[in-house]
Amino acid sequence: MKPAEQPVTAWRMSCIRDIFPTSGKRSLLLTGSKGAGKTSLCEALLEHRALPGVRSRLCRDEAGQPHHVLLEARTGPGRVILGRRAGERMAPDLPALEQAAALLAAAAAAPGDWAVVDEVGYLEQASGVYQARLRELFDKKRVLAVLRKADTPLLAELRRRPDCLLVDLDELTPPRVGAVVLAAGKGERFGGNKLLAELGGVPLLARTLAALPRDRLARVTAVVSAPEVAALCERSGVPCLVYPGGPQSESVRRGLAAMADLDGCLFWPGDQPLCRQASAAALVESFWRFPQAVARLAWQGKPGSPVVFPASLFPRLAALTGDVGGMAGVPGSGAAVRLVPAGQPWELWDADTPAALARLESRLAAEQ
Repeated sequence: MKPAEQPVTAWRMSCIRDIFPTSGKRSLLLTGSKGAGKTSLCEALLEHRALPGVRSRLCRDEAGQPHHVLLEARTGPGRVILGRRAGERMAPDLPALEQAAALLAAAAAAPGDWAVVDEVGYLEQASGVYQARLRELFDKKRVLAVLRKADTPLLAELRRRPDCLLVDLDELTPPRVGAVVLAAGKGERFGGNKLLAELGGVPLLARTLAALPRDRLARVTAVVSAPEVAALCERSGVPCLVYPGGPQSESVRRGLAAMADLDGCLFWPGDQPLCRQASAAALVESFWRFPQAVARLAWQGKPGSPVVFPASLFPRLAALTGDVGGMAGVPGSGAAVRLVPAGQPWELWDADTPAALARLESRLAAEQ
Protein backbone atom coordinates (compact mmCIF):
# COMPACT_ATOMS: atom_id res chain seq x y z
CA MET A 1 0.00 0.00 0.00
CA LYS A 2 1.31 3.43 -0.90
CA PRO A 3 1.90 5.65 2.19
CA ALA A 4 -0.60 8.23 0.91
CA GLU A 5 -3.30 5.52 0.75
CA GLN A 6 -2.92 4.40 4.36
CA PRO A 7 -4.94 7.08 6.18
CA VAL A 8 -7.78 6.96 3.66
CA THR A 9 -7.84 3.16 3.77
CA ALA A 10 -8.01 3.25 7.58
CA TRP A 11 -10.90 5.72 7.42
CA ARG A 12 -12.74 3.59 4.88
CA MET A 13 -12.23 0.51 7.05
CA SER A 14 -13.76 2.36 9.97
CA CYS A 15 -16.76 3.41 7.85
CA ILE A 16 -17.34 -0.10 6.54
CA ARG A 17 -17.08 -1.60 10.01
CA ASP A 18 -19.78 0.83 11.10
CA ILE A 19 -22.04 0.27 8.10
CA PHE A 20 -21.74 -3.38 7.08
CA PRO A 21 -22.79 -5.13 10.34
CA THR A 22 -26.04 -3.14 10.42
CA SER A 23 -26.77 -3.42 6.69
CA GLY A 24 -28.37 -6.83 6.92
CA LYS A 25 -26.32 -7.92 3.92
CA ARG A 26 -24.47 -11.21 3.61
CA SER A 27 -21.56 -10.19 1.38
CA LEU A 28 -19.48 -7.08 0.70
CA LEU A 29 -18.56 -5.78 -2.75
CA LEU A 30 -15.88 -3.12 -3.28
CA THR A 31 -15.82 -1.21 -6.54
CA GLY A 32 -14.29 2.00 -7.84
CA SER A 33 -12.24 3.40 -10.67
CA LYS A 34 -8.68 2.32 -11.41
CA GLY A 35 -6.35 3.39 -8.61
CA ALA A 36 -9.18 3.94 -6.10
CA GLY A 37 -7.55 1.56 -3.61
CA LYS A 38 -9.93 -1.40 -3.90
CA THR A 39 -7.33 -4.12 -3.38
CA SER A 40 -5.59 -2.17 -0.60
CA LEU A 41 -8.88 -1.88 1.26
CA CYS A 42 -9.74 -5.53 0.64
CA GLU A 43 -6.41 -6.69 2.11
CA ALA A 44 -6.72 -4.28 5.04
CA LEU A 45 -10.18 -5.62 5.89
CA LEU A 46 -8.79 -9.16 5.92
CA GLU A 47 -6.19 -8.22 8.56
CA HIS A 48 -3.83 -10.96 7.34
CA ARG A 49 -6.44 -13.71 7.72
CA ALA A 50 -5.97 -16.60 5.29
CA LEU A 51 -9.39 -17.03 3.69
CA PRO A 52 -10.17 -19.23 0.69
CA GLY A 53 -10.77 -17.62 -2.66
CA VAL A 54 -8.81 -16.14 -5.54
CA ARG A 55 -6.73 -13.09 -6.31
CA SER A 56 -5.78 -11.74 -9.72
CA ARG A 57 -2.88 -9.55 -10.72
CA LEU A 58 -1.69 -7.89 -13.86
CA CYS A 59 1.71 -9.08 -15.02
CA ARG A 60 3.90 -6.92 -17.24
CA ASP A 61 6.61 -7.67 -19.75
CA GLU A 62 10.22 -6.48 -19.61
CA ALA A 63 9.22 -3.17 -21.16
CA GLY A 64 6.68 -2.59 -18.43
CA GLN A 65 3.69 -3.15 -20.69
CA PRO A 66 0.68 -5.24 -19.56
CA HIS A 67 1.22 -8.81 -20.71
CA HIS A 68 -1.25 -11.17 -19.01
CA VAL A 69 -3.66 -11.52 -16.09
CA LEU A 70 -2.80 -14.21 -13.56
CA LEU A 71 -5.40 -15.71 -11.22
CA GLU A 72 -4.21 -17.68 -8.20
CA ALA A 73 -5.72 -19.37 -5.20
CA ARG A 74 -5.43 -17.37 -1.99
CA THR A 75 -4.75 -20.51 0.02
CA GLY A 76 -3.15 -23.62 -1.38
CA PRO A 77 -1.84 -24.28 -4.90
CA GLY A 78 -3.45 -23.29 -8.14
CA ARG A 79 -2.85 -20.55 -10.68
CA VAL A 80 -3.94 -19.90 -14.24
CA ILE A 81 -3.50 -17.18 -16.85
CA LEU A 82 -6.99 -15.80 -17.50
CA GLY A 83 -6.06 -13.67 -20.47
CA ARG A 84 -3.25 -12.25 -22.55
CA ARG A 85 -2.72 -8.91 -24.16
CA ALA A 86 -4.21 -8.58 -27.63
CA GLY A 87 -3.94 -5.05 -28.95
CA GLU A 88 -5.24 -2.57 -26.40
CA ARG A 89 -7.09 -5.10 -24.23
CA MET A 90 -6.67 -8.49 -22.64
CA ALA A 91 -8.19 -11.40 -24.56
CA PRO A 92 -9.76 -14.14 -22.42
CA ASP A 93 -8.34 -17.68 -22.47
CA LEU A 94 -11.46 -19.90 -22.38
CA PRO A 95 -9.79 -23.19 -21.31
CA ALA A 96 -7.94 -21.29 -18.58
CA LEU A 97 -11.17 -19.72 -17.35
CA GLU A 98 -12.68 -23.18 -16.96
CA GLN A 99 -9.63 -24.21 -14.93
CA ALA A 100 -10.08 -21.07 -12.84
CA ALA A 101 -13.66 -22.10 -12.17
CA ALA A 102 -12.27 -25.09 -10.28
CA LEU A 103 -10.48 -22.68 -7.93
CA LEU A 104 -13.82 -21.06 -7.13
CA ALA A 105 -15.40 -24.45 -6.52
CA ALA A 106 -12.59 -25.31 -4.12
CA ALA A 107 -13.14 -22.06 -2.26
CA ALA A 108 -16.86 -22.80 -1.98
CA ALA A 109 -16.09 -26.23 -0.50
CA ALA A 110 -13.48 -24.94 1.96
CA PRO A 111 -14.27 -24.70 5.69
CA GLY A 112 -15.48 -21.40 7.12
CA ASP A 113 -18.13 -18.82 6.30
CA TRP A 114 -16.14 -16.36 4.17
CA ALA A 115 -14.34 -16.36 0.83
CA VAL A 116 -12.50 -13.63 -1.09
CA VAL A 117 -12.52 -12.79 -4.81
CA ASP A 118 -10.14 -10.06 -5.99
CA GLU A 119 -11.14 -9.15 -8.61
CA VAL A 120 -14.03 -9.73 -11.00
CA GLY A 121 -13.41 -7.95 -14.32
CA TYR A 122 -14.50 -8.29 -17.92
CA LEU A 123 -12.57 -11.47 -18.84
CA GLU A 124 -14.90 -13.63 -16.73
CA GLN A 125 -17.84 -12.71 -18.97
CA ALA A 126 -16.42 -15.05 -21.63
CA SER A 127 -16.96 -18.22 -19.60
CA GLY A 128 -20.37 -19.52 -18.57
CA VAL A 129 -18.68 -22.17 -16.41
CA TYR A 130 -16.69 -19.57 -14.47
CA GLN A 131 -19.80 -17.45 -13.96
CA ALA A 132 -21.77 -20.45 -12.67
CA ARG A 133 -19.06 -21.32 -10.12
CA LEU A 134 -18.89 -17.68 -9.04
CA ARG A 135 -22.65 -17.59 -8.43
CA GLU A 136 -22.39 -20.83 -6.43
CA LEU A 137 -19.65 -19.28 -4.32
CA PHE A 138 -21.87 -16.31 -3.50
CA ASP A 139 -24.75 -18.66 -2.69
CA LYS A 140 -22.70 -20.87 -0.35
CA LYS A 141 -20.38 -18.34 1.30
CA ARG A 142 -20.25 -14.81 2.52
CA VAL A 143 -17.96 -13.14 0.00
CA LEU A 144 -15.65 -10.15 0.13
CA ALA A 145 -15.19 -9.26 -3.52
CA VAL A 146 -13.49 -6.56 -5.56
CA LEU A 147 -15.38 -5.59 -8.71
CA ARG A 148 -13.89 -3.77 -11.64
CA LYS A 149 -15.89 -0.64 -12.47
CA ALA A 150 -17.05 -1.74 -15.92
CA ASP A 151 -20.28 -2.56 -17.70
CA THR A 152 -20.70 -6.28 -18.30
CA PRO A 153 -23.77 -8.41 -17.63
CA LEU A 154 -21.93 -10.38 -14.92
CA LEU A 155 -20.75 -7.29 -13.05
CA ALA A 156 -24.21 -5.73 -13.29
CA GLU A 157 -25.73 -8.92 -11.92
CA LEU A 158 -23.36 -8.95 -8.94
CA ARG A 159 -24.00 -5.29 -8.21
CA ARG A 160 -27.76 -5.99 -8.15
CA ARG A 161 -27.61 -8.94 -5.76
CA PRO A 162 -29.92 -8.17 -2.84
CA ASP A 163 -27.68 -10.00 -0.37
CA CYS A 164 -24.63 -7.82 -1.15
CA LEU A 165 -23.60 -4.40 0.14
CA LEU A 166 -21.96 -2.49 -2.71
CA VAL A 167 -19.41 0.14 -1.67
CA ASP A 168 -18.16 2.48 -4.39
CA LEU A 169 -14.81 3.88 -3.29
CA ASP A 170 -15.19 6.80 -5.69
CA GLU A 171 -18.03 7.91 -3.43
CA LEU A 172 -16.57 6.78 -0.09
CA THR A 173 -14.02 9.54 0.35
CA PRO A 174 -13.15 11.35 3.59
CA PRO A 175 -14.19 14.96 4.17
CA ARG A 176 -11.82 17.39 2.46
CA VAL A 177 -9.81 19.37 5.00
CA GLY A 178 -7.54 22.32 4.33
CA ALA A 179 -4.93 23.84 6.62
CA VAL A 180 -4.21 27.48 7.35
CA VAL A 181 -0.96 28.32 9.12
CA LEU A 182 -1.37 31.60 10.99
CA ALA A 183 1.93 33.40 10.45
CA ALA A 184 1.08 37.10 10.20
CA GLY A 185 1.77 38.13 13.80
CA LYS A 186 4.09 41.04 14.53
CA GLY A 187 5.79 39.32 17.47
CA GLU A 188 5.34 42.34 19.73
CA ARG A 189 5.63 40.32 22.95
CA PHE A 190 8.61 38.47 21.51
CA GLY A 191 10.43 41.65 20.45
CA GLY A 192 10.85 40.64 16.80
CA ASN A 193 9.67 38.12 14.26
CA LYS A 194 9.61 34.97 16.34
CA LEU A 195 8.70 32.83 13.32
CA LEU A 196 12.20 33.36 11.89
CA ALA A 197 13.96 32.71 15.20
CA GLU A 198 16.12 29.61 15.17
CA LEU A 199 15.00 26.53 17.05
CA GLY A 200 17.54 23.74 16.97
CA GLY A 201 19.30 25.47 14.09
CA VAL A 202 16.13 25.71 11.97
CA PRO A 203 13.70 28.62 11.66
CA LEU A 204 10.85 28.04 14.07
CA LEU A 205 8.18 28.32 11.37
CA ALA A 206 9.98 25.77 9.18
CA ARG A 207 9.39 23.15 11.88
CA THR A 208 5.68 23.95 11.96
CA LEU A 209 5.38 23.73 8.18
CA ALA A 210 7.28 20.43 8.09
CA ALA A 211 4.79 18.89 10.52
CA LEU A 212 1.73 19.51 8.32
CA PRO A 213 0.11 16.11 7.56
CA ARG A 214 -0.10 16.84 3.85
CA ASP A 215 -1.24 13.36 2.85
CA ARG A 216 -4.46 14.09 4.75
CA LEU A 217 -4.95 17.65 3.55
CA ALA A 218 -6.68 18.84 0.39
CA ARG A 219 -4.96 22.24 0.48
CA VAL A 220 -2.54 24.24 2.61
CA THR A 221 -1.82 27.95 2.84
CA ALA A 222 -0.12 30.35 5.22
CA VAL A 223 -1.39 33.81 6.09
CA VAL A 224 1.68 36.04 6.42
CA SER A 225 2.65 39.69 6.62
CA ALA A 226 6.46 39.73 6.50
CA PRO A 227 8.22 39.18 3.14
CA GLU A 228 10.88 37.03 4.85
CA VAL A 229 8.18 34.75 6.27
CA ALA A 230 6.54 34.53 2.85
CA ALA A 231 9.88 33.51 1.34
CA LEU A 232 10.32 30.78 3.96
CA CYS A 233 6.85 29.44 3.23
CA GLU A 234 7.52 29.40 -0.49
CA ARG A 235 10.77 27.47 0.07
CA SER A 236 8.77 24.96 2.10
CA GLY A 237 6.23 24.53 -0.68
CA VAL A 238 3.42 26.30 1.18
CA PRO A 239 1.49 28.97 -0.77
CA CYS A 240 1.00 32.31 0.97
CA LEU A 241 -1.70 34.90 1.44
CA VAL A 242 0.19 38.11 2.11
CA TYR A 243 -1.38 41.18 3.72
CA PRO A 244 -0.05 44.00 5.91
CA GLY A 245 -1.20 42.31 9.09
CA GLY A 246 -3.99 42.95 11.56
CA PRO A 247 -5.96 41.29 14.33
CA GLN A 248 -6.03 37.51 14.48
CA SER A 249 -9.63 37.42 13.28
CA GLU A 250 -8.52 39.04 10.03
CA SER A 251 -5.95 36.30 9.45
CA VAL A 252 -8.61 33.71 10.18
CA ARG A 253 -10.99 35.33 7.71
CA ARG A 254 -8.40 35.58 4.94
CA GLY A 255 -7.24 32.00 5.39
CA LEU A 256 -10.77 30.70 5.55
CA ALA A 257 -11.62 32.36 2.23
CA ALA A 258 -9.08 30.08 0.55
CA MET A 259 -10.81 27.01 2.02
CA ALA A 260 -14.45 27.95 1.37
CA ASP A 261 -15.18 24.94 -0.85
CA LEU A 262 -13.83 22.36 1.63
CA ASP A 263 -15.54 20.40 4.39
CA GLY A 264 -13.26 21.54 7.17
CA CYS A 265 -10.32 23.78 7.94
CA LEU A 266 -7.41 23.23 10.31
CA PHE A 267 -5.93 26.37 11.87
CA TRP A 268 -2.37 26.01 13.17
CA PRO A 269 -0.48 28.86 14.85
CA GLY A 270 2.89 29.22 13.17
CA ASP A 271 4.66 29.57 16.53
CA GLN A 272 3.72 26.07 17.69
CA PRO A 273 6.70 24.14 16.29
CA LEU A 274 6.81 21.01 18.45
CA CYS A 275 3.38 19.70 17.51
CA ARG A 276 4.09 16.38 15.86
CA GLN A 277 2.79 15.36 12.50
CA ALA A 278 1.23 12.24 14.04
CA SER A 279 -0.85 14.37 16.41
CA ALA A 280 -1.97 16.68 13.61
CA ALA A 281 -2.86 13.63 11.52
CA ALA A 282 -4.92 12.22 14.39
CA LEU A 283 -6.71 15.55 14.60
CA VAL A 284 -7.69 15.40 10.93
CA GLU A 285 -8.72 11.75 11.22
CA SER A 286 -10.94 12.60 14.19
CA PHE A 287 -12.65 15.18 12.01
CA TRP A 288 -13.08 12.57 9.27
CA ARG A 289 -15.01 10.43 11.75
CA PHE A 290 -17.06 13.32 13.17
CA PRO A 291 -17.22 15.96 10.41
CA GLN A 292 -19.84 18.13 12.12
CA ALA A 293 -17.77 18.58 15.27
CA VAL A 294 -14.78 20.76 16.10
CA ALA A 295 -11.61 18.70 16.60
CA ARG A 296 -9.17 20.29 19.03
CA LEU A 297 -5.75 19.08 20.15
CA ALA A 298 -5.46 18.73 23.92
CA TRP A 299 -3.24 17.46 26.70
CA GLN A 300 -4.87 15.66 29.63
CA GLY A 301 -8.17 17.35 28.90
CA LYS A 302 -6.75 20.85 28.55
CA PRO A 303 -7.55 22.12 25.04
CA GLY A 304 -5.16 23.99 22.79
CA SER A 305 -4.22 24.24 19.13
CA PRO A 306 -4.30 23.21 16.29
CA VAL A 307 -8.07 23.08 15.73
CA VAL A 308 -10.19 21.75 12.86
CA PHE A 309 -13.49 23.54 12.23
CA PRO A 310 -16.36 22.13 10.15
CA ALA A 311 -17.68 24.06 7.18
CA SER A 312 -20.92 24.70 9.06
CA LEU A 313 -18.96 27.13 11.25
CA PHE A 314 -17.21 28.97 8.42
CA PRO A 315 -19.77 31.83 8.38
CA ARG A 316 -19.38 32.35 12.13
CA LEU A 317 -15.59 32.40 11.85
CA ALA A 318 -15.73 34.81 8.93
CA ALA A 319 -17.84 37.19 11.02
CA LEU A 320 -15.35 37.41 13.91
CA THR A 321 -13.71 40.72 14.72
CA GLY A 322 -10.85 41.76 16.94
CA ASP A 323 -7.89 39.82 18.22
CA VAL A 324 -9.65 36.47 18.66
CA GLY A 325 -9.15 33.05 17.16
CA GLY A 326 -11.61 30.65 15.60
CA MET A 327 -12.79 29.16 18.90
CA ALA A 328 -14.55 32.47 19.58
CA GLY A 329 -17.06 31.47 16.92
CA VAL A 330 -18.03 28.17 18.55
CA PRO A 331 -20.12 29.20 21.61
CA GLY A 332 -23.78 29.27 20.72
CA SER A 333 -23.27 27.34 17.47
CA GLY A 334 -24.40 24.00 18.84
CA ALA A 335 -21.26 22.33 17.46
CA ALA A 336 -19.65 19.71 19.67
CA VAL A 337 -15.97 20.02 20.50
CA ARG A 338 -14.01 16.77 20.50
CA LEU A 339 -10.62 16.80 22.23
CA VAL A 340 -7.89 14.79 20.54
CA PRO A 341 -5.00 13.83 22.85
CA ALA A 342 -1.54 15.06 21.90
CA GLY A 343 1.39 12.70 22.29
CA GLN A 344 3.26 15.04 24.66
CA PRO A 345 2.41 18.22 26.59
CA TRP A 346 4.99 20.38 24.79
CA GLU A 347 3.22 19.86 21.48
CA LEU A 348 0.82 22.60 22.61
CA TRP A 349 3.57 25.05 23.66
CA ASP A 350 4.03 28.23 21.65
CA ALA A 351 6.83 30.82 21.42
CA ASP A 352 5.14 34.05 22.42
CA THR A 353 8.19 35.31 24.35
CA PRO A 354 11.97 34.74 24.37
CA ALA A 355 11.49 32.73 27.58
CA ALA A 356 8.95 30.52 25.84
CA LEU A 357 11.37 29.97 22.96
CA ALA A 358 14.10 29.02 25.43
CA ARG A 359 11.74 26.45 26.95
CA LEU A 360 11.07 25.02 23.50
CA GLU A 361 14.81 24.90 22.79
CA SER A 362 15.43 23.06 26.04
CA ARG A 363 12.70 20.55 25.30
CA LEU A 364 13.98 19.95 21.79
CA ALA A 365 17.53 19.40 23.08
CA ALA A 366 16.26 16.89 25.64
CA GLU A 367 14.50 14.91 22.90
CA GLN A 368 17.63 14.80 20.76
